[in-house]
Amino acid sequence: PYDMVSSAEAKKEYFLTARDLATLFYEPVGGGFLPGLISTGPPTKWYAHSHLVNLSLRKHGTAGVVKKLEARNKRDEKKRMKEEEAEQARQR
Repeated sequence: PYDMVSSAEAKKEYFLTARDLATLFYEPVGGGFLPGLISTGPPTKWYAHSHLVNLSLRKHGTAGVVKKLEARNKRDEKKRMKEEEAEQARQR
């Protein structure tokens, strides 16, 4: 689906919870049974990007979202630096 985001990605990228997502309309994709009664699992829920942005801003506010993004970027940078240091240590 175009401009749609899976529930797992929505929670991670927009700082939302399953309870938050329960308030939004979603598009189910996949899931069900195959011939021979083999379950393919439940359908994946896909949410509209614009709805996720609006909900995230309502929940956290603009400053809150910015703060969370900065914290995530700082964690990612620390992780990258640690991985680089470990790689350099292996090369010695």
